[in-house]
Amino acid sequence: MATPWNLEIAGIAALGAAALLALAVYFPSVHTGAIGALTAAGLHAVFGLAAYGFPLLVGLIAAIIFLEINVPRMIAKYGGAACAYFLLADAICADNGGMLGGMLSGAMRALLGDFGTGVVLTV
Repeated sequence: MATPWNLEIAGIAALGAAALLALAVYFPSVHTGAIGALTAAGLHAVFGLAAYGFPLLVGLIAAIIFLEINVPRMIAKYGGAACAYFLLADAICADNGGMLGGMLSGAMRALLGDFGTGVVLTV
């Protein structure tokens, strides 16, 4: 029988990943080596200016996993909400939001127009 995964250890591992991502994003190619520079370049390509908030998102999810021990439904709810807020922040950046932010902003503008997109993102 498989042993259930300890969520405290998963949260600590995700927090470590968030710290490494923060180093890679804020100090690319200076102190993080080739892998850090590639990670930073990839995050900036996908998220644009919102890449600076991605380590915060990973850290927030790590804290949710760590603190909500044995409550998978709450982990999923709060983690999903954190991801949704991050995607909205990326869409607010529009063309400066990288590939993902540009696509989200373009889709919202096609569906809601410029004014409707501003209203939805503000609300």
